Amino acid sequence: MKLINSYIFLSKDKKRNQDNKLIIKSSITSIFEKFFNADVDSYLLGEIEDNPEKLSKEILDKYNKTTRGKFFHIIDDKKIDVYYKFIKAGDIFYLDITIDDIKSNIIKCFENFNDCFLTKKEFTSDYITIISYDCVSEYYCNKIYPFLNTFERSFRKLLFLIFTSQFKELYFETTAPKSMIDGTKQKIKNGNEIYRIQNYFYSLDIGTLRSYLFDKNWTSIEEKEKEKILNKDLSKLNSEELKNIIKNIEPKSNWDRFFKNKGFDKDIDNTMKIINGLRNIVAHNKIMNKNDYDLLLKLLKENIEIINQAISVTESVDFAILNRNKRIEAIEKFRNIVIQAISDINSSIYSKTYEKIANILIDTSNNKNIYDKAEKKINEIIKNNLE
Repeated sequence: MKLINSYIFLSKDKKRNQDNKLIIKSSITSIFEKFFNADVDSYLLGEIEDNPEKLSKEILDKYNKTTRGKFFHIIDDKKIDVYYKFIKAGDIFYLDITIDDIKSNIIKCFENFNDCFLTKKEFTSDYITIISYDCVSEYYCNKIYPFLNTFERSFRKLLFLIFTSQFKELYFETTAPKSMIDGTKQKIKNGNEIYRIQNYFYSLDIGTLRSYLFDKNWTSIEEKEKEKILNKDLSKLNSEELKNIIKNIEPKSNWDRFFKNKGFDKDIDNTMKIINGLRNIVAHNKIMNKNDYDLLLKLLKENIEIINQAISVTESVDFAILNRNKRIEAIEKFRNIVIQAISDINSSIYSKTYEKIANILIDTSNNKNIYDKAEKKINEIIKNNLE
């Protein structure tokens, strides 16, 4: 496999000694050749016969000169052939380094070169190095992308499971502040309401998603809790009970509302911030080194596992609790209707019948194990009293 890395060397301001005399710099080519013990050849940039003006060799040699050479670099006791080419434009030098070997050796070589050009005083004293094409970053970005893909898609699935199960089609508008709702709608303004419902979580960038999850805010959830409390008789509550009620309806983050029992690390906000920063390197093809890669891979693997566990808990435990609560809510409503019916019926037989039914419903609402038996018992009571 053949790979090329490219660099630019910008000359720093000219230096002067104590006598205010200019210090003559070494050219980057001579620094490079000395540092790597390179064998040097000089070639003209472009073939003379390709030049439309048929310039002379002397003119081409003066103005369009390319310096080429070769050296070897040792990786794991193996000599790797390295080919380089310098092109000078004004006082700026452009360098291409080419290596033809197995990819792992090539990457190790270029990691060493990057480190040399960016940190060694021989190169940094008089020049500023820019990595203009970095196949090292390309290598690590390509390797990490599948893990980023799995992480983001799995996390988005978890979001959909949690929020739609609680709020159905209003999952976003119920839990996000108005400014975020308006901004997100603006991003997907060309879609109808159904399309927006399908794509709210696909339209959030990572920064907005972190804000959505971790910023404390007041939503319709707290508004409903406030209305419930205002409709209660608070005169019978002591000060401690009132404090607990007030604390319970203070602004919260969505993370505190729905994710605290899902197994994530307590410092998840900062972890997400780190992941976001490194993700942007991958997404925008920026410089990524091995340390960045190792850190991001570690965080992604750890949190993909936690997300998968959270999805399992949500589907098995949270959904069961939700279904139970919905069933209890329905039974409670029916029980209230039955109790009201008792007060409206004069017949002692029917009064006793409805009273037994009400008692069964009360027991059922407190005991999930007799849900399936409740309807059968109610039917038996009605049948026995009618016969």
